[in-house]
Amino acid sequence: MAVTTVNRAKLASKRTTAEQAIAGIDVKGKVAVVTGGSSGIGVETCRTLALHGAKVYLGARSAEAGQAVIDSIRRDAGEAGSGLQLQLLVLDLSELASVRRAAEQVLAAEAAGEAAAGVQLLILNAGVMACPLMHTQDGLELQTGVNHVAHFYLTQLLLPAIKPGADGAPARVVSVASSAHQFAQGMPMDDLNWEKRSVAGKYGPWQSYGQSKACNVLFGRELARRMSAEGRPVLAFSLHPGIIMTALQRHQSGLVKAAIRWMTAPWQKTTAQVGCAGGVVSLLGTC
Repeated sequence: MAVTTVNRAKLASKRTTAEQAIAGIDVKGKVAVVTGGSSGIGVETCRTLALHGAKVYLGARSAEAGQAVIDSIRRDAGEAGSGLQLQLLVLDLSELASVRRAAEQVLAAEAAGEAAAGVQLLILNAGVMACPLMHTQDGLELQTGVNHVAHFYLTQLLLPAIKPGADGAPARVVSVASSAHQFAQGMPMDDLNWEKRSVAGKYGPWQSYGQSKACNVLFGRELARRMSAEGRPVLAFSLHPGIIMTALQRHQSGLVKAAIRWMTAPWQKTTAQVGCAGGVVSLLGTC
């Protein structure tokens, strides 16, 4: 299997900031689509790319929250803020119709005509973690539906427009996965939607999260294989961004959050700005 891997010497440490990670890498003029852009490491990924000249589609479930982040990034940038290319992309991953509308917005702007810029960077960052049993508007178990299925669908819709930019560097698709894929305890292909196990009272929030993250890893590998087999200049990755406390932990109790902080203290990253650095490097660094 031809799978692209990242040169580990180029990866960030747990203290590397996104600004440090992107130093010396030219993203000016590239078009980036980032899901989950209104919170956590998504905000800092969007900020870093925009400040370095990329056109960024900031995906957010809430238009208000997404616009607030865009306004904040512009404000923090001072005089340069008005020139940043940040576009709000309303994207609710719990509704496939919303995913299609978001993709159509990007395609209409970036894929119309032979001279269209296309999309060079697709960062599949949004997600939910270890929540109670819930379902998307399309009837999918929420974690699998949001973390994997919606991102798979978005990628398929945008794939015709994913191509190198003017510099000729391969386009990149990055799935923000997690080392928690180990919690999957196998991949029950006959019950990915938890219909059988939930009826039997066996729904496991962490097992479901692990299953969705395993899907991210497998999707990244298969996409990389297919792009290579087709000779397309598109690289695909999945990554563990490190351990950092963000809104992703919102479904956990105070006791569980405290336990996570204690158990992961030696590896935990300090801020979202640091937390997204590995993602930026694997997206843009030398392979």
